[in-house]
Amino acid sequence: MAWFRKPYFGLVLILAVAGFFRFVGLHWDAAPEEQRDGSVRVEEHHLHPDERFLTSVTTQLELPESLSQYFATRQSPLNPHNKGFGFFVYGTFPIFFTKVLGEVLGLGGYGDIHIVGRVLSTLSSLLTVVLLYFLGRRLYDEKVALLGAGLLTLAVLPIQQAHFYTVDSMANVFVLAGLIAATVIQRGRGWRPYIFFGLALGLAMACKMSVFTLSLTSAAAAAATLVGEPGKGPAKPARWLLTGLRLAAAAGIAFLVFRLFQPYAFSGPGFFRMYLSRAWWANMQEVSDLVSGARDFPPGHQWADRPALWFPWWNMVAVGFGPVLGLAAWAGWAWSGWQLWFGRRREHLVPWLWVTIVFFHQGSQWVKAMRYLLPIYPALALLAAYLLVSLWRWGRSATAADGVSRSWLRRGAVAAGFVVLVGTLAWAWAFTAIYRQPHSPASPHPGGSTRTPPQAPSSPTRGGTTPCLSASVAAMRSPSIRGCCSTTTTRTRPRSFRPSWAPSSRLTTSFSRAIGSTTAFRAFRCATR
Repeated sequence: MAWFRKPYFGLVLILAVAGFFRFVGLHWDAAPEEQRDGSVRVEEHHLHPDERFLTSVTTQLELPESLSQYFATRQSPLNPHNKGFGFFVYGTFPIFFTKVLGEVLGLGGYGDIHIVGRVLSTLSSLLTVVLLYFLGRRLYDEKVALLGAGLLTLAVLPIQQAHFYTVDSMANVFVLAGLIAATVIQRGRGWRPYIFFGLALGLAMACKMSVFTLSLTSAAAAAATLVGEPGKGPAKPARWLLTGLRLAAAAGIAFLVFRLFQPYAFSGPGFFRMYLSRAWWANMQEVSDLVSGARDFPPGHQWADRPALWFPWWNMVAVGFGPVLGLAAWAGWAWSGWQLWFGRRREHLVPWLWVTIVFFHQGSQWVKAMRYLLPIYPALALLAAYLLVSLWRWGRSATAADGVSRSWLRRGAVAAGFVVLVGTLAWAWAFTAIYRQPHSPASPHPGGSTRTPPQAPSSPTRGGTTPCLSASVAAMRSPSIRGCCSTTTTRTRPRSFRPSWAPSSRLTTSFSRAIGSTTAFRAFRCATR
């Protein structure tokens, strides 16, 4: 049984659980439909608006005939702007990757390519779990790494995003790779981590432009190597100059990688013509105005009267993580911040700073969609694991002189970890029931035709609207899907109906109804309708 004690055996078990939650129901919006000839065919309904838009884009794109055509922004058949999509603000690396893989597998059609994208999102989510494990081992130890990976495995928002053909899950892979590189930079390990960080940052920005703030973690990590350890003096001027050159090299590599995989952000033609594309820059300015609230747009009205910071924090705790893990995650953030600033525990610098930057940046904007905070979920899961393991170790080392018996401290620490794990597992199991049974809008009517769900008045939330995970601006422009994110979103079933995602057993049914009755959970499920 020596294999049972191998360091990676626990990681394999965690990945098995993560694979179950992420691969189950990959065809969540498909349903069998009877054809005129009597045959039964599975129809994909493309219910997710962002995914439907990316599916349309990917299907219409064509692979260029040469490298020169690839970099010819105005002529490339791989440029969405040249295919009638005048507003495109996504990173192109996931789109290109999905397009190439779909063509190789013979699954490049409209009814298949989104499944290729979903599989890539799922694999990216699994890879994020692996990278978080290695980040935890580098910063802390094996126990924290395994527990952090396990908690991320059960977090609901990453599970949901793994079921969509969007760019978010793939962006998270390179964000985690960048955080690992930043921790190595903090230890002063030469040029390699800077090069690796530049590659990760460039790929992350080619997936999702908003993660450019990742660059601040490398700058902070490099600065930490220069201010000196406690009891030691600051670094010499030569080290400051060398560190500056390394950061500049990382920035240059990130720019070149971004140029390679987001080629239509530049005017071209040719790789070395690096002026910004006017069309791309205009798109960036427009989406920036929409996200900040500087420009009025009907789907943006749902964010009226949503308090900055509090609203995204509440949605993350009440829905995205689940109450027990959400509270543990932010308690871990607070505890690690205290140790960082007052206890000089520098190992917390990179994850704590990344969570703080992204949360305050994204959480204070006009548009406060939950998925905008997906990049900090892995780091928060790791900080929650650090807190729980620290409590357990404190309980083991405590004595009667501390005021509480040692046995009670150990029991309390174990109980806290048990409640977080079991509570988060129950949350994930309840949510993923939507993938273990037919999706109601796509389910066939008993008579054989596709069911049209009954309409009922919307259940107003604070501000008179029902919030949902925001679709992309480009997708929301389509009249056929504006209802998903409109200010008067209608429910697809009366309030008295049993939630479609509720498990069948009595115990879990009661649990599911309880969380399904909350406004936040209804908002979270809106994007899957």
